[in-house]
Amino acid sequence: MKILRTIVATILLLTSASAVARAETLACRTLRGPCQFLDALAVLFPPGSPVLVANFGLVSADPAGQLRFACEASLGGLAARARLAPSGEIFVAGDQGLARYLPGCGAPAPFGSIPGQSVLDLAIDQHHLWALGASPRAVHRSDPTGARFEALWTFGTGENVFRLVLALSHADTVYAAGERTGDGRFLLLRSDDGGRSFQALPAAASPAGVPLDLAGVDPGAPEVLFLALRGSDELDALWRSPDGGRSWVRVLALPAAELFSAFSFGATGETVFVGSRQPFADPATPPAHLHVSHDGGRTFAPGIASPAAGPRYRCLGFRAGVLYACGGGTPNGDRFLLGASTDEGHSWTALMTAEALAGPEPCREAACAETTRWLCDTYGYCGHDGGLTPADGGVARAPGASCGVAGRPAPGLLSGLAALACGRRATRRRRQAR
Repeated sequence: MKILRTIVATILLLTSASAVARAETLACRTLRGPCQFLDALAVLFPPGSPVLVANFGLVSADPAGQLRFACEASLGGLAARARLAPSGEIFVAGDQGLARYLPGCGAPAPFGSIPGQSVLDLAIDQHHLWALGASPRAVHRSDPTGARFEALWTFGTGENVFRLVLALSHADTVYAAGERTGDGRFLLLRSDDGGRSFQALPAAASPAGVPLDLAGVDPGAPEVLFLALRGSDELDALWRSPDGGRSWVRVLALPAAELFSAFSFGATGETVFVGSRQPFADPATPPAHLHVSHDGGRTFAPGIASPAAGPRYRCLGFRAGVLYACGGGTPNGDRFLLGASTDEGHSWTALMTAEALAGPEPCREAACAETTRWLCDTYGYCGHDGGLTPADGGVARAPGASCGVAGRPAPGLLSGLAALACGRRATRRRRQAR
């Protein structure tokens, strides 16, 4: 019966997939919530081992080296809105406000009070946290202790801001990115007084198209910005501004069959990494490409094609000479959830795999029961206290677990269709937020 339901759901998704946008907009990336398909979103680098941001929670290695997760139900916010502070602390924003994530069974602790509670985005430097409140759409800045937030600026009607990005080399410069009401074009505002006031950059200066992400601000040059955008030709591209958003140049046109999927600087702003991937599997062509620039994003070398087993670049990150990439795991055709490369993406070593998930952090088992059941029933990842997964691809049953699927979804198609369904949900949430 469950197989029949899966087939029916697939047919319904196939018949309506053409009406869905090819990738998430900047708004959807911010408003995305948990979806019923396995995905990796970002990587954070607190002291010790990396923390994977997945769509179902935060994944890290426990002291015994087993992969444990803190599900969203136990975090007090959306995993996609997890941010790392320079101190190494992880903060999670969501519809209930802002919380600090304490790994190893520490309970999430509310962090300051923000009017309206719901927090869309968070930016952090050495001294403050800047929170983007949802209603009203406003910027709040913490005191150095984080115990209290002050409302600094409320955006005007039609200024649908979804992202706050700091210029780390200039303490008082904050960028706010979003979409304009009506035409959905890119909206960029800038503050040079620490978020106390914002000025909109000229609309005519922004490239035409659908904004996907304000990908980054050069860590050493506050005027150099990167924007991922889908143009009127329905192709994704990376744009660079040398003057704080007053003018833009397209520096990388992504392959026609691929979507923008990831961005990271290297050790300095001179090295830029961009990931692109196919939304659906096509065995005749590479599933993804990694694009690398060594001149500050002005030009890019020919893309490095991924093999059939990925990575498909759900995310990129860089620390201490190592490039990290998120994959979708075996349900999405990738051999890992998180991998590392010491040769700028020419070869990869798997660090985290879906099969190695050993279950939630012990103190979170009750709160994460639904997530644990979902991973087991949907993908057969029923590992508990040892990452029990079968070698033959069947379903392993942990003591007390009940798994009702005799195999895992085929890579590519089902996960891609589920992603489209998730995009619809995010679009609905975006409309409700306006």
